[in-house]
Amino acid sequence: MYAQQDTIYSSIMLIPFNPKMYISDVDRALTTKSELSPEEIREKFRLGLDVNLHAQIFTKYNSKPLLKDTSATAFKDLVRIYHSLNYEYAIPERTLLEVEEENKKFKNKIKGFFKKEKEEETIEHGLFHDETSKEVRRYDEDKYLKASVTDINLLPYLHQTYQTELFLFVNQFEITTDFESCIDLQNGIYERVMKVHFNVYDKNNNMLQGDYSEVRFPSTQNDIIFITREHLPKISQHLSTLIPYYK
Repeated sequence: MYAQQDTIYSSIMLIPFNPKMYISDVDRALTTKSELSPEEIREKFRLGLDVNLHAQIFTKYNSKPLLKDTSATAFKDLVRIYHSLNYEYAIPERTLLEVEEENKKFKNKIKGFFKKEKEEETIEHGLFHDETSKEVRRYDEDKYLKASVTDINLLPYLHQTYQTELFLFVNQFEITTDFESCIDLQNGIYERVMKVHFNVYDKNNNMLQGDYSEVRFPSTQNDIIFITREHLPKISQHLSTLIPYYK
């Protein structure tokens, strides 16, 4: 039993991202350095992320990496999983909670300066207009790719077959260049962003978490071995902290 005494779940299945959900604008630089094909680069990221997530999550859960299961059943189940997902961009729950808390603090601050009648009048005329605009901008900037499970029998089936209670879906893997964040304009060095979108569901089809994790590094780093060794553990460690463990 690998789960700690105060966890509400004891096991989790790691579901790797669909190869079609790999986005990169840096493959040319990486393939030139490593002499690997874009497909081989993608698989190194896919397998590397899976290994690192397993290493992080294994300290709290009995984790089941589906990618490591070489049985015919696991392969068929992975195909079924990919065919049972719909994707759409959504706002992380943490962002909604943060904005809600900020609005409460803002409104409480206003109440300290105005009488109730004045406050109601100002709200009606848009006192919170700027604050609302800030929310909208924040929503636009802070979204993740959400995976919805369309087959209601899928997760109960996986639970029965693999004895796992939670399911971590890696929805999309991105490694792109942020051309607005220039480190060295003269030498054309920019920041790269590695981002992993994910969802966590329980065996009863309840979504428990949806978010993304990211790391940034210079565009001068083109060694695939260095990138996977240096940055995948960081992104996996951060992602693991976003998974619900405790009551």
